Amino acid sequence: MPQSDSRPFWLGLIGGLLGIAAAFFAFFVGAFASAFDPSAGYDSIMGLGASALLFSITGIVGGVLKKNTLGAALMIISGILVLISVSLFGVPAFIFFLIGGLIKYKNQD
Repeated sequence: MPQSDSRPFWLGLIGGLLGIAAAFFAFFVGAFASAFDPSAGYDSIMGLGASALLFSITGIVGGVLKKNTLGAALMIISGILVLISVSLFGVPAFIFFLIGGLIKYKNQD
């Protein structure tokens, strides 16, 4: 019985944690900015933080899945969407999700 590769799991977990940290940073920036100017409409920043949180959790799920094709697709798509959601703060999560997804795709059964 071949031993499965654990690298995509760890890359997905680290990328997800970095994406969650970026999402909470977006929440903090949105709340901090709206405290000083409530009429400016910084709610969109908090909405993007919420979407980054959702996509980060989806990327972690992709790293855990046993089906390599589906897991790889979830990780790569989640990385791209976290990058779009929180911009520069999502770059580390994107890199981890992309590398983990490519390794997972390469290790197809």
